[in-house]
Amino acid sequence: ARVELDPVLSIRRGVPEEFVEYFQDRFRRLLGIVRKRFQNNLYTPSQVRLRARRLSRVHVAGLVTEKRSARRGFVIVLEDESDQIRVFIPREEGDLYRAAESVMMDQLIVVSGEVDPKRGTLRPDAIHHPDVPRGFTPNRSRSRKRAVLISDVHVGSSYFLEDLWRRFVDWLRSEEARDVEYLLICGDLVDGVGIYPGQEDELGIKDIYGQYEEAARLLSMLPSHIRVVYIPGNHEPVRQAEPQPKVPERFLRPLIDSVDHFLAAGNPAVVNLEGVRILLYHGRSLNTVFKYVPGLQPPTGRTVVSAMRQLLRARHLAPMYGEHPIAPESRDWLVIEEVPEVVHMGHVHIFGVGVYRGVRLINSGTFQAETPYIKKMGITATPGIYPVLSLHDLSVRPLDLRSPTPA
Repeated sequence: ARVELDPVLSIRRGVPEEFVEYFQDRFRRLLGIVRKRFQNNLYTPSQVRLRARRLSRVHVAGLVTEKRSARRGFVIVLEDESDQIRVFIPREEGDLYRAAESVMMDQLIVVSGEVDPKRGTLRPDAIHHPDVPRGFTPNRSRSRKRAVLISDVHVGSSYFLEDLWRRFVDWLRSEEARDVEYLLICGDLVDGVGIYPGQEDELGIKDIYGQYEEAARLLSMLPSHIRVVYIPGNHEPVRQAEPQPKVPERFLRPLIDSVDHFLAAGNPAVVNLEGVRILLYHGRSLNTVFKYVPGLQPPTGRTVVSAMRQLLRARHLAPMYGEHPIAPESRDWLVIEEVPEVVHMGHVHIFGVGVYRGVRLINSGTFQAETPYIKKMGITATPGIYPVLSLHDLSVRPLDLRSPTPA
């Protein structure tokens, strides 16, 4: 396993200038992605303003800084570094109106339409996302090795299902799993301490170091040839703001000492498994997608894949600012600059698998029983079913451990 992308983080003060720098970097990186598709016919709002009288039908790229429902439709404002353009989408434009409904704040979109030179506005006829190119062909490995993708183990929680973990280990030690070479853990390996109000009453191990010692004991049960890759989630002892650094070594020492092949990275990260690039992101922004994109409630295996597809089409892991903490780094590490073969998320405790334009979308479920907190969020957790990925053909097989004998 090789880490190809791991965020390099700096100390930020959270002042307005840093946020301006952050969004300018986001804009430039996403503009670079869409420019490849539209080439010379792509404009920014400031370019439209300068040339409005000479333009007719154009494609305009900008970050969505305003989106509101008006009496007769939707108003969207697109912005670049120095200007903005107003776009009105009438209700009677059915497909276009529905496309506008699912646009999220702060994401970059391209709107095609006719320029009104007097008003400096755009009469739209299409909305485009940065998206995955239609001709994308994923890499496949020559080897027949497989990877198991998990997340949300929540060691230390009194709701952690150790019996399920033991069945998981038994399967990994079985002849059927002899070609499993990798285990990817996409955040929330431990339950952490002080993550939400009343958590202490739900902890079996109330000390973070004790939780990592127990995690090391559990992972030491794995066959010694398995290579473990681990990124943090929102329960780990790192900053809550994304992107997150890898968990510090003082916590990981028991894991490093007891797991033969152990690799830690930040959130998000891209790992290369024998030519197959897997983007790992814990998935905290999925809550925001469920909240603001119509038709995705309640969260299920199907809708979690739809939410992941929404982020992949935006080519950004957390487009909407302000719903969960995002650090104003000088580089926006949450932009999906290179299209991976696989996107792996967790966080919502729901197993879901899908494919979008050749990219495998995988949410890896949980090893935790349904907690009062998860129930309150309207989520029906799916512990006991995990994705097994073939690196050779990118097929995904569900490993169902919900009954004592694996299916």
